[in-house]
Amino acid sequence: MKLFGYARVSTDDQATSADAQAVRLQEFATAKGLELAGLYVDEDVSGALPLKARPQGKRLWDALGPGDTVAFCKVDRCFRSMADAATTLALWKQIGVSVNIIDLGIDVSSPAGELFFNQLASFAAFERQIIGLRIKEALAHRKATGQPYGRARPFGWVKAGVGKETRWVPCHDERRLAERVVALRDAGGTLASIARELAQEGVTKPGKARDAKAGRYRGVWYLEADVDRLCRAARAGFPIAPRDEIPA
Repeated sequence: MKLFGYARVSTDDQATSADAQAVRLQEFATAKGLELAGLYVDEDVSGALPLKARPQGKRLWDALGPGDTVAFCKVDRCFRSMADAATTLALWKQIGVSVNIIDLGIDVSSPAGELFFNQLASFAAFERQIIGLRIKEALAHRKATGQPYGRARPFGWVKAGVGKETRWVPCHDERRLAERVVALRDAGGTLASIARELAQEGVTKPGKARDAKAGRYRGVWYLEADVDRLCRAARAGFPIAPRDEIPA
């Protein structure tokens, strides 16, 4: 069995400094009569990142094996998301890794630790539901007020403004292009032939000309699906709506 310690430092607070956490972890190891097989410290890393996505957190994951133990000083030093905590602890339990939370005096494999884990999992599910509701409410508000609310840009529009002042404004160049695409479609042109024609002419999406010149081609050209959606957006009057909601 090996004992590993994990610490995370994101502020200058002496109570949570790397040295302070290392001392507590070493004291814990000494009390257990064990040596620290490894101490992993993530400095200036946001707790919003899942543990496995952090540089030293990933190294910890890679080092763990059945029968090993992980110790950390406080829950928020290891996890800031209850969903991440619940998922990580469940996976560690499956492979036989024990977890000790020093400030709570909890061994997650003990009855008290099992109760803690079950509560954590319940709160994680509740947290995910609340976050989902907040996102839906925020998107509904942005949609109702004409603000950008999704990753995909509505065809015929571009963003203007900064932060809360961001708004969709008409993209006249793309709208003129859309009129041309509609005319080509009405004349019997296929999506593939139109996409090929635009690519041969070097027609790029708004704001993507510089990427094309730099050799970065992802999302630059109007592919067949883009031509289809651009045409449908034009026929529908360029609604500010998700692309897959525009009627065919």
